Amino acid sequence: AGRDRGRDVTGCWISSAGCVTDLHWDAFGPHNLHLVVAGSKRVLLFPPTEAVRLYCYGGMRYCLRFAAAVDPGCPDLKRHPAFADARGIEAILHAGDVLFIPAYWWHYVESTGELNASFSRWWYEEPSTHPQEPALSGSPWVHLNMFRFLVIDPVAGLARVVLGAIASRLTALLQYSRRS
Repeated sequence: AGRDRGRDVTGCWISSAGCVTDLHWDAFGPHNLHLVVAGSKRVLLFPPTEAVRLYCYGGMRYCLRFAAAVDPGCPDLKRHPAFADARGIEAILHAGDVLFIPAYWWHYVESTGELNASFSRWWYEEPSTHPQEPALSGSPWVHLNMFRFLVIDPVAGLARVVLGAIASRLTALLQYSRRS
């Protein structure tokens, strides 16, 4: 079934409550049928057109282009303000439910049952009908998100901590020297 039977795959997921799969689309772009056999899950789905509002990392196709910086479960709207305008769908799944996740659709999965078990079946249509990887629309800056969120922000955060500690120590030394 599909253009490359060798890439049609079935996977099993077992998790406890609170286990999260970060926002992503399935690498290489297969369709996904997700069957919950035990427990429950909350799934947020976003169409490919929402990539900019989801702060897609951008970059090369198989690097981190299929991952996003925003955490839909607890979004930081100061850091990711455009996420407030993202349009998606929420699905609550229980044992026996099956969710179809179209190729290249963004999804975030949160296990909500005490013990959860599910299967995913990824597959491709024939090449003439399978969706093609969508271009990253919007700002050309989206391709710098990977560098921004994985390098610049952590380094800047570390610099703030270090400089804050230095400033605190210098303030204490200045106060001590004024008393002397």
